[in-house]
Amino acid sequence: MLKELLTPEDLIPVAKVQGVHLTSEDAEVVLGYLAGHGYSLAADPDGLTYRLDLEVEGSEEEAYTIENALYFCYDMNDDFLQECDDDVDEDLAEKIKKGLEHDREILGLLLDQIYRRDCYEVTITEVLQRTVRVSCGSAKYALALVEEQYRNEEIVLSSEDYVNTEFRLTGHEPVEEGQI
Repeated sequence: MLKELLTPEDLIPVAKVQGVHLTSEDAEVVLGYLAGHGYSLAADPDGLTYRLDLEVEGSEEEAYTIENALYFCYDMNDDFLQECDDDVDEDLAEKIKKGLEHDREILGLLLDQIYRRDCYEVTITEVLQRTVRVSCGSAKYALALVEEQYRNEEIVLSSEDYVNTEFRLTGHEPVEEGQI
C-alpha cells in the first residue's frame, strides 16, 4: 500500500531511509517543485518511493527515488532561472530570481549528500532448477549425459524453472573525507 507524501513530515523519514537528510525547508522545496509540475511522491512501507502523475487520470506509479526527485527539482530550478534571465520585467524577475537562487542553494547541498553516500554491493542470486529423467546404465552416465545436453543447449532453463531469488549484501564502501 502506497502512502502519498504530501507534507515535509511525510517526506523526511522516507528520504532518510534512502540516505538523504532533509530539513522541513528542504522537503518543502522538493514537494513544491514536484506539485508545481503535477507530480507527487508516494512511498511503500519499506521506504521505496514512486512518482505519481497527478495530471493523468489512472496513470501508473513510477519507481522514483529521492535522488531522481532532487535531480528533477534541480533541472526545473535551472529552467526557471533561465526564464528569469529572459524576462522583460526586470523588477519582478529579480524578486523571483532571489527565491530561485535560494532554492538552487538548497538543492545543490542536497545533491552533495547524494555524492557523499556510502556505496553498497548487493548480489542477486536467482535459482533455476529442472529435474530431467533419463534412462541409462549408471548414475555417473546419467549425470554426464544431462550435463552434455545442457552444455549443448538441448536443455535450456527458463522462467518456468524458477525456484528462488536471494538478495545478499556483499560489500560496503564508506565514502571517506576528501574522496569526492
